[in-house]
Amino acid sequence: MEHQTRTTDRKRAAGCSCVDPLANEPEHLSSCSALPALAIVTEVSITKKQKTGSPLDTVLLLNELGIQCLQAGRSFEAKALFRESLGCANEDGTLMDATAATAENPRMATQKSPGLAAHALGSAESEYEEGMHMYRTPLKFQDTSCNQLVVATLHYNVGLTLIQTKDFKGAKLSFLKALELMLAIAESQMNETPSSSTTCLSRMMIHHNLAYCYYRIGDREAAMHFYLQAMFQVKGDQQGKYDLAVACNCVAMLHLRERDCNSSDCLELLRTSLTHFCVSVGSPSMEVATLFFNVGQAHFYRTEYPQALVAFQEAYKIRKELLGGDDSIDVAICIFGIGQTFHKLGLLDDAMRFFYKFLEIRQTHEVFDHNDVITALNSIAILHRDKGELDKAFSVFERALTVGVAVFGGPHPNLASTLISFGSLCFQMSKFDTSLQLYEECLKAQQEGLGATHPETVNTLLSIAQIHWHVGRYRSAWNSFKEILTVQVQTIGPTSLPVASTVSSMALIYCQMEKYDDALELYQEALRIRRDCITDQDHPDITATLNTVGLVLCKLHEFKLAKEVFQECVRSRTQVLGPDHLDVAMLMHNLAAVHLDLSEEEDAIHLLEKTLKIRQEKLGKNHAEVASTLHHLGQAYQIRGTLDEAVTCFKEGLQIERRTGSKDKVVIRKLLNLIGNIHLMRAQVPEMMESFVEASRIEEAQQGDFRTALLVTGHNFFDLSRISPQCAPIA
Repeated sequence: MEHQTRTTDRKRAAGCSCVDPLANEPEHLSSCSALPALAIVTEVSITKKQKTGSPLDTVLLLNELGIQCLQAGRSFEAKALFRESLGCANEDGTLMDATAATAENPRMATQKSPGLAAHALGSAESEYEEGMHMYRTPLKFQDTSCNQLVVATLHYNVGLTLIQTKDFKGAKLSFLKALELMLAIAESQMNETPSSSTTCLSRMMIHHNLAYCYYRIGDREAAMHFYLQAMFQVKGDQQGKYDLAVACNCVAMLHLRERDCNSSDCLELLRTSLTHFCVSVGSPSMEVATLFFNVGQAHFYRTEYPQALVAFQEAYKIRKELLGGDDSIDVAICIFGIGQTFHKLGLLDDAMRFFYKFLEIRQTHEVFDHNDVITALNSIAILHRDKGELDKAFSVFERALTVGVAVFGGPHPNLASTLISFGSLCFQMSKFDTSLQLYEECLKAQQEGLGATHPETVNTLLSIAQIHWHVGRYRSAWNSFKEILTVQVQTIGPTSLPVASTVSSMALIYCQMEKYDDALELYQEALRIRRDCITDQDHPDITATLNTVGLVLCKLHEFKLAKEVFQECVRSRTQVLGPDHLDVAMLMHNLAAVHLDLSEEEDAIHLLEKTLKIRQEKLGKNHAEVASTLHHLGQAYQIRGTLDEAVTCFKEGLQIERRTGSKDKVVIRKLLNLIGNIHLMRAQVPEMMESFVEASRIEEAQQGDFRTALLVTGHNFFDLSRISPQCAPIA
C-alpha cells in the first residue's frame, strides 16, 4: 500500500500529521514512508524556560519547547530538550530513563521494529522505545491541573509512534483518549472565540489517524466514518485544501479496496482530491502522481482500460521526471500498472515488456516484501499461457513458487494466487496429479491462514473436487463436494443458490456412477432450493435443473413423467425466448426423444422437424447439431415406416459428418448401419453391402477383427430375417 504522507513542511501548517494509507496501487506492492511524530502545544516563549517549584510544570514546559524546536527543524535542540524533560521527570528516582530501562530489560534492546522509525528523536530502530518513553513520561505526571491540550497532544504522539510499531489497536486507544480531551476542550470553549492558530492539534488530525487505525484493524465501516469526519472538519485555507485532498483520497481508496469502484463516488472523490492537490502543492508533484495512479486503479477495476492506461502513463511520467529516471520503486509501481493494463487490452507483447522492466528495477532494491516479485512472475506466466506458450508459463510459475517458498518457508496464504494459477495451468496441460498437489497445498495454506469457511478456501476445495471428477475419481469428488456443502450450509444457510449448485454437482456424480435414484433425489432438492430463491419461475436456472430432472427420469425409464417435465421446459423457454430460439430447439429435441420411447412417433416427428428448421436457420446446414437432428428424425421416420424420408435424413446427416471431418467415427458407423438396414429391408443387396462393409471397417479399426465387426455391424440381419422372409438368404 502506497502511503501519501506529509513530508514537506513548507506546504503544510506545522503540526498537521495525517497518514494516507490508502493511496492504492496493486495490492501486492507496498512502500514505506516516514511519519513525523509531532506534538502540538500552545505557544510558549523560550524565555520561560526555567525550573519552577512544580516538577510537572517543568516536564511539560521542556516537552513543549522541544516540540516547537522540532517543528522549526531544529532537531538537535529538540532532542536535548526532550532529554532534559526526562531528566526532570526522573529527579526523584522513581522513573527510569530509556537507557536504564533497556539495560535492565535486554529484551527491549533486541526488539526489531517492522519499518522506518519515525518518532521525534530520529530514525534509528532502537529509538522507538526511547521515543515512547519520552512521550509517556509526562503523562505519568498529569493531574487535574494539566493543560488538556498538552495531554491530548501527548496521547496523539503516543498514537503516532504506535502506528510505526504496527500496534494499531494501541494507537487507536491513544487517539481516542486524545479525541475525548479535544471534545472536552471544545465544549468548555463553546462561548469563546475559536483560535485561528494553525499550530493547534485539531480533531481533523485525530479523526484521520483514527480512521487509519480502524482500517488497519479491519473495521472498514469505522474507518469510513472517521475519514468522512475528517473531511467535514477541513478548513477553507490553503492547508485545508491539502487536508481535504488527503481525506478525499482515503475515502475513495476505501471504496476501491471494497471493489466498490463502480460507485460514482470513488472516481468523483479522486478527481476532487487531484484538483486540490494541484492547487495546494502544484504539478508535477508526488501527490499528484499518486492521484493519477489511483485514478488508473479505479478505471482498471471498472474495466475501463483505455482510461486506466492514460492515468497510469501520466503517473509514470511525473514520477520519472521527479525521481530522475526509472530506478525507483515508485516508478516501478507505475510500470507494473501499465503492464497489467496492456494485458487486459490484449497487447501481450507490450505487457510482457513492462513486466520484465518492473522485475529488472525491483531486483536492484533490497526490500523485505517480495509479494510484488511473486505477483509480477505470476503475470508473466499468465501472459505466456495466454500466448499458448504453456511450457514457458510452467517454468515461470515454478520460479514464482521458488521465490515464495524462500520468503515464506512453504505454502502460505500469500502464495494462494500462484498455487491456483499454476494448478489451473497444469490442469490445462493434463498434468492432473501435479494440479491436484498444487491445489491441496493451497487449500492447506488457506485453511491455516484464512480458515476453513473462507470463500477462497471453499473455491480451492471446489477446484479439487472438479479434478477428481474429471479423472473419474467420483467418490473423492463426492466427498469434496460434501465438505463444500457442509461449509455452505453453516455460513450462508441451507437455502441458497451456491448450495443448489453444490447439490447439483453431487447429483451429477451420482449420474456418472449410474446411481440414478440418488441423483434424481438430489436434483429435485436443487430444483426446490432454486424455486425458493428465485422469484421468476421461468428463470433459465430453474428450467436447466428441470431439464436435468427429465434426463434422469429417462434413465430410470419413467418416460411419462419425463414427458411432463420436458413439456414444462419447452413452455417456459418458449414464453421467455420465443419459439425460434436454440434453447427451445434443444428442449424440443429432448421431448421428441421421449415421444419415441413412448412409441408416439408422430409427435416426435413434428417436434424434430421444427427443431431441424430452427437449427438450420441459426447454425447453418453443415452444423453438427443439424446432423444430430437429421439422425434422430430419420429414426422416427423409420419407426413410422416411411423409409424414403428415413434414408434421406440418414444420408444428409452422413454427408454433414464427412464434410465437417467429424472425429466421432462411432456416429458415422451408426449412420452407415442404419442406411444398410434400410437397404436390407428393401433387398437392395449391393447398396446394403456397400454401407455395411464401410461400417464394419470403422468397427474393425476399433476392435481389430473384421469378421466380428461385420457381425456387430449387421446385428439386425437375424431379426429382419424373421420379420421379412425375403431377407433370409442375405442374413
